[in-house]
Amino acid sequence: MRRTFAVLWFGVLWTACSFEVAGSADPGTDAPTPVTVGFRAPTSTQDETSGTVMVPVVLSSPAGDAVTVRYSFTGGTASAGTDYEGTDGTLTFAPGDTEAAIPLTIREDDLEEPAETIDLELSMASNALLGASRHTVTLASDILPRIRFQTPTSRGAESTSTELTILLDIEAPAGGTVDYVVEGTADSGADHTLAAGTITIPPATLELTLPLPITDDALDEFDETVIVRLTSSTNVVVAAMVPEHTYTIEDDDAEPTVALGEATKTVTEGGTSYALPVQLSAPSGKPVSVTYSVDPASTATQGTDFAFAAPDATVAFAPGETSKTVTITFPDDNVYEDPELAVIVLGSPVNAGLGVTARLDLTINDNDPVPTVSWGAPGDKSELERDSGSMDYTYNLVLGHPSTKTITVPLVLSGSANVSGTRIDYAMPNGTTFTFAPGETTRPVVVRVFGDTRDEGNNTVVMTIDGNGVANAMVGMPNQRTHTILNDD
Repeated sequence: MRRTFAVLWFGVLWTACSFEVAGSADPGTDAPTPVTVGFRAPTSTQDETSGTVMVPVVLSSPAGDAVTVRYSFTGGTASAGTDYEGTDGTLTFAPGDTEAAIPLTIREDDLEEPAETIDLELSMASNALLGASRHTVTLASDILPRIRFQTPTSRGAESTSTELTILLDIEAPAGGTVDYVVEGTADSGADHTLAAGTITIPPATLELTLPLPITDDALDEFDETVIVRLTSSTNVVVAAMVPEHTYTIEDDDAEPTVALGEATKTVTEGGTSYALPVQLSAPSGKPVSVTYSVDPASTATQGTDFAFAAPDATVAFAPGETSKTVTITFPDDNVYEDPELAVIVLGSPVNAGLGVTARLDLTINDNDPVPTVSWGAPGDKSELERDSGSMDYTYNLVLGHPSTKTITVPLVLSGSANVSGTRIDYAMPNGTTFTFAPGETTRPVVVRVFGDTRDEGNNTVVMTIDGNGVANAMVGMPNQRTHTILNDD
């Protein structure tokens, strides 16, 4: 009885290989690890009714550049053109691909004959090293049973193990074997304990089960897959229909929370820095991120009183990482000020929830001394009084460095010149008490001298900073200025 089958993807055992992506480095070295290209296993079995099949060739890992490899039909006991059709050619793996296949068409010849073989060989690999380079297809003398999985997919919680059902369309009178490989995104040994192996098929059997032990863990992670693929066989043929099964492990663990390592912190400015801890409550199998920002409740100014060392306002955790830091620096601003508050808050977590400590109250203490107030340029002056009118002369009070506080500076007037009474020699039009607003460092002091025709000696106006009345500053030197009115009568 003749049976027609769809294209069959051969699975074959993977030849052990420690190579990784070309261009990636081995741990502890800078040398890139080359990719290998080869057959998945050295042998496979078909019969005359298999039709067109595909013999897979695989890379040990994805490559950054296109990989090519030459394949050839090099011999065997089967006759090309009579028992099979196959043409030499070249396989190309695009960057990122890991599997390609060689087409092979098996022909029916209605002859009673022993089992025959077809040999294939790989050569002339580019951008990869040559791995398992030989493969032999055995054409059975009889029509063989087809073996397949019952269903292509299934799924279940990670807390429960399962088993996969495998079917044969007819019994294998002498029994047989089928190899399988295990792939997928789940980690063998961590997420499950099914390893590649061989299934023994007893005679007179139409159904088998393959246990799939699942490991329950506490790690929040994406759903993962276990792909079991039937490959090389004896006395049976891997069917084109359902030659592999994908089992999805559904994660059942809660997301971790992300929080700051501290709720309060006090630092002192002056070029110092602080590594703010950002922590996950537990490792995650997913990438986790969280943003950080400055709350409007802050009294400190970002960029002036503090700054983040990195401009990116996101903290990213790779799978498995649980601790990160955000570095904050505190420049020396040379400004006398009260302690200021920077409020740092976390927000917009991805693949995590916000923990209890999602806000940091960061107190920044000042390191600058109380500013001094003194007289700046110009220095003492001696000027003619003139016969009439008035003339203004400007002196300057200065601070040693800025302050965020309001500073009040009263002056005490003395000297021989009169500022009141029947004979007025001068006036102080902008007052005798001066206020520095936050940030100001200079305040002008005006002495207005009145001219007259009286014959009198020289007079002086002495302006002294009142040390007992200065607020939020200290009196520096010089603390006094003298304006001398020269008599010209």
